[in-house]
Amino acid sequence: MPSGVYDRSKSAPRSDIVPLDIRLWNRVKKTKSCWNWTGATQGVGYGCISLKHKNLLTHRVSYEIFYGGIPNGLCVCHRCDNRLCVNPDHLFLGTIADNQRDAAAKDRLSYGDGNANSKLRQKYISFIRHSLFSGSLTGPQLARRFGVDHTTIYRAAKGITWRRA
Repeated sequence: MPSGVYDRSKSAPRSDIVPLDIRLWNRVKKTKSCWNWTGATQGVGYGCISLKHKNLLTHRVSYEIFYGGIPNGLCVCHRCDNRLCVNPDHLFLGTIADNQRDAAAKDRLSYGDGNANSKLRQKYISFIRHSLFSGSLTGPQLARRFGVDHTTIYRAAKGITWRRA
């Protein structure tokens, strides 16, 4: 085999052959506004791509390609609220608190019954509040009844969580 010709029989992982930016753009479908990642996703719906056996989030890769490195402690946030979008015009840097404020302002946070991880349900919150504040049941008793920690009961009753209930 001539020198400089790649021998596929001794193949290295594809991520070591094709540059990351080319692999990224080969999996992007552009719409009028968003550039949607069409490859693999991770658990909560963000695009991911591997590099040397490490999964990277595609919107972060896109940001770095266009704007450079991401300082430690900062998130790459989406103006468009589309987790698959890698359009650099839709991406901006912010802290976790900035990202949470942005999500809250756009009513994107999952509260109460909309949060799949919530063990309590909307229909029980008024019962919990009434029982706790009337003294008919204690926090630990309510916690056992609903299968949660007593601090969860107190936080829900005081409106720290379940503010909308």
